[in-house]
Amino acid sequence: MQTTANPLKQFQNAIKSPRTRETYTLFLQNFQTYMKAQDYEMLLQKYSIKEMEMKIIEYIMYLRDERKVSPSTIRVHIAALKHFFEMNDFVGMNWKKVSKYMGEFYAVAEDRPYTREEIGQLVNAAHSLRDKAIILLLSSSGLRVSGLLKLQIQDLISVPKYNLYQITVYKKTREQYATFCTPEARRVIDQYLEFRKRMGEKLTPNSLLFRREFNRLQARAPPSTEKPLERSALFSTITRLSFELAIKEEQHLVVGQLRKGQPRSGVKALHGFRKYFATCLETEGVNPVYVELLLGHDMGLKNAYSKPTAAQLLEGNGDKVLGYVHGIDVLTINEENRLKLKVKRLTDREDDMTLMKIKHDQEMKFMREEMENKFQQIFTKIDTGKLRN
Repeated sequence: MQTTANPLKQFQNAIKSPRTRETYTLFLQNFQTYMKAQDYEMLLQKYSIKEMEMKIIEYIMYLRDERKVSPSTIRVHIAALKHFFEMNDFVGMNWKKVSKYMGEFYAVAEDRPYTREEIGQLVNAAHSLRDKAIILLLSSSGLRVSGLLKLQIQDLISVPKYNLYQITVYKKTREQYATFCTPEARRVIDQYLEFRKRMGEKLTPNSLLFRREFNRLQARAPPSTEKPLERSALFSTITRLSFELAIKEEQHLVVGQLRKGQPRSGVKALHGFRKYFATCLETEGVNPVYVELLLGHDMGLKNAYSKPTAAQLLEGNGDKVLGYVHGIDVLTINEENRLKLKVKRLTDREDDMTLMKIKHDQEMKFMREEMENKFQQIFTKIDTGKLRN
């Protein structure tokens, strides 16, 4: 079978969406591992069309029966494989036949968001400032992990009025959007960046916001560009903490006579933060369209006609259209920080009332002076005999 010079590039360059490209590449790597292929060329050269068709069917049954992957996720796995083979001119497989083995849709496990208490436990149990900052950022911004891993320091814009960061996600791509993080998350992010500076790392606007941990006993930290953080490492870290804290517990599938699969939980290790973010904003009455935009969702035609500014997403538009700031309190994890926010709001409200009282007193004083001046003018005219009936 003839192949192109670089099968992976052929596969990736034909995918427009960065998120889809990342997901498809990950699933293709999983299939390569399953096939024990040294490289992608081997997938194209070693097997005939019919042989590969059977291998893919076997892979589906492996995902379905042994890994207990849900049919909806299996469909994405197979979509990635179909794209790979078609982009490399490996055509002729009966994909309709292959799809018959995916199974009917069913829920693998209850999918719920983290609770505030669970996120608090994860933050407290995290072993580094980096992991604490990541957990707080994911839960307060709704970021996808793919967006978080690509963030650079320059993608964070300070908003002093609320002491938080505005975050530009997927910068300079068609999927660019803006979201925000809480003051609580900002404070830990700043602490993490200061720690990296103290370790001798020279941070620039182009430096990755998060990187792989380095040996803290080293005299100087290596450049962040040499040590990017990987999704698998982050997933392992959060999953391990979740099992240690009993947030995740083993669940057995009850679907026909399927064998017990991998340990699962009602909350997904990484996506659970995103669901927490969306749930919190929705319950606080933040405009549903704004919530979708803060999540970076494609709104179809609404994206073309609804173009709220970052300021509107943050503050809302009047009392009826609420923005991100109305969810800051519920998105704040630490109870002490939540109380500080309440105290600040009450203080600000008292300051506003004080200013209103001062303004009112000044206006009343001005009115009294005006009335006194007018009466004085009238009495003066009476005294001089100039006032006539």
